[in-house]
Amino acid sequence: MSHKIVTTALIALLFGSVTYAQHELSIHGGGGLSGLRYSPAVGSQTNGLGGHFGVGYGYFITPQWSILTGAEFALYNSRFKLDALTTQSLARDNHENVDFTFRSVINDYEEKQRGGFVQIPLMVRYEFGAARTFYAAGGVKAGFPVSGKTDGKIAGTIRNEGIYPEQPPYDAENLWFRGLGTFPNSAHPNRDYKGGTFDLKTSFLLSLEAGMKFSLRPNIDLYAGAYFDYGLNNVYQSPAAPAPFVAYHNPAGANSRNATFAVNSAMSSQYTPPTATSRPFTDKLAPIAVGVKLRLAFNFGASVQRDRPADALITDTPQQQPVQPPVDVEPPVDVETRHATSVPVVVEQPVVAEQPVDNDAARRQAEADIRSLIEEPTDNYNISISALDSRQRGEIDAKIALLKQYPDIRIYINGHTCDVGSLAVNQRIGMQRAERAKAYLISQGIEESRIVMVTSKWYSEPLVPNTSEENRKINRRVQFLIVD
Repeated sequence: MSHKIVTTALIALLFGSVTYAQHELSIHGGGGLSGLRYSPAVGSQTNGLGGHFGVGYGYFITPQWSILTGAEFALYNSRFKLDALTTQSLARDNHENVDFTFRSVINDYEEKQRGGFVQIPLMVRYEFGAARTFYAAGGVKAGFPVSGKTDGKIAGTIRNEGIYPEQPPYDAENLWFRGLGTFPNSAHPNRDYKGGTFDLKTSFLLSLEAGMKFSLRPNIDLYAGAYFDYGLNNVYQSPAAPAPFVAYHNPAGANSRNATFAVNSAMSSQYTPPTATSRPFTDKLAPIAVGVKLRLAFNFGASVQRDRPADALITDTPQQQPVQPPVDVEPPVDVETRHATSVPVVVEQPVVAEQPVDNDAARRQAEADIRSLIEEPTDNYNISISALDSRQRGEIDAKIALLKQYPDIRIYINGHTCDVGSLAVNQRIGMQRAERAKAYLISQGIEESRIVMVTSKWYSEPLVPNTSEENRKINRRVQFLIVD
């Protein structure tokens, strides 16, 4: 079954590399509630604050679908609290040369637990909505343990008793030097537990993410959203020889009269109630996290697609965007009616041009009128189209009439696009629009020498903000500029 999944993934990647070539490098970080989830046999567990940071790589199969991977370091924090517990263990009294039962009554114990993992995600992301503003991602993560640390303390008291065979309990308050008696929160050098470690196993997590995408620059995006990681397997590594929760130590030899005790981590020890057998505090552990996440992504590749409606894609295939198609070939398009003031009435042009110039003011006004008519943009191109439709040819015919009437006028031709698509793609589309307009002028009798230059301005000079499809149609244009 696994080899079929791998084969399918390889085929998808190969197909994507042929049809689409966008890549993404990113840095990301997130934080929120994060913990090592378990149900302790005694006491209670709560999750703390944690998070992750790392780097990522994305491969776009289509403009909407991408595969994500990378590496990140994740930190999970939990807190264990124990109000009261009685536990005991078998200990050795080297001074009396006898074994005895060492019993402890603990009040108000707290322990912080931290687990660190290096996680490798494999996720699929889908971008949707107007201009691909929203995204959702899902997949799995493999986490390799780096560290497991604990830090515990007794905020209340601990009372130790020594139960010897055929003797009353040894719990006199003056036996503190033998580790027996009642100890307040800092009355014994080994009473506090600090700096312990515990072992973890590889984790596998279900990972979900959703949010919004913001385009900061042509090839830079910011993803902001929420994430949820849920551990699917038990990562608890049971110690081979767990120590008692409260361990007694009595040295041999000259110091055998003195003794100490230490409180071990709940993650690496076991406890023994007076009337039961030894048992661990837990035998199952799984990471869990929920929070907010930011990803700063840098896009690159030959066909970087950005902020594009799903039904209007710029592609790089020769069939859809020929470099130099015939002037009279145009795809059928459905365009909106241009506003009345944007298209000059041709019959009025000779009136303006032939008006007798009585003074300098009238001459300057006539020249301004001619310039305005010739430099009026021809817009409303469909997103991946560079051919002229019938309405656009009609507008340019009015400019051609003036150019023929004034043969000394020379022009630049600039092709413009909206902000949908990569810089490389838009540079090409803008140049194709300018070249097609030039070819049409020449076919209608305008000398090529009068066209000084054709240039692609891509989306560097928008007339209006690229905030809606209506505005983008205004920015997708060809414009003639008179050479002064």
